[in-house]
Amino acid sequence: MVVQNQQVKTGSFAARGTTAGGGGTYVRKLLSATQTDLYYQISFKVISQAANTVNVMKFRTAADGPILSVSVNNLGQLSYHNDVAGTSVNTTVVVSQGAWQTLEVHLTIADTASQIQTWYNGVQVSAMTRTDSFGINPIGRVQLGENTPALTYDFAFDDVTVSTAFIP
Repeated sequence: MVVQNQQVKTGSFAARGTTAGGGGTYVRKLLSATQTDLYYQISFKVISQAANTVNVMKFRTAADGPILSVSVNNLGQLSYHNDVAGTSVNTTVVVSQGAWQTLEVHLTIADTASQIQTWYNGVQVSAMTRTDSFGINPIGRVQLGENTPALTYDFAFDDVTVSTAFIP
């Protein structure tokens, strides 16, 4: 992940993750306190993507264990992977390439009664707004970008916000 000024939504700089079969491109932020209820919002732009799934954001435990991965799948659709249960949810929401998109995910950790709510460009995504089993470990880190090696993609990221309240 690099800071650059060629692909920017607002301001003068944004992050960009580019790889052609190389290593992952991501950053992680340790939260000041663990949370069981957290909102995470980003703006992102798919510049290019091969036929592989690319994570745009992840929720992780304080010990860096994966909880939830939100991605653009190999068909260019919004999806998520429950890293605790090992299950995936795909949507029919196609992520447009070459334009900035806004994604907000609200995750509440409550074992089998955990909740995920997702908004794409301000519209709630029904397939990604549901009860799911995300375990009992609270959120301690957030990740921006993809940590899996050997994929091919070019994504830009801007306007990243993490909050305990809805981000309008």
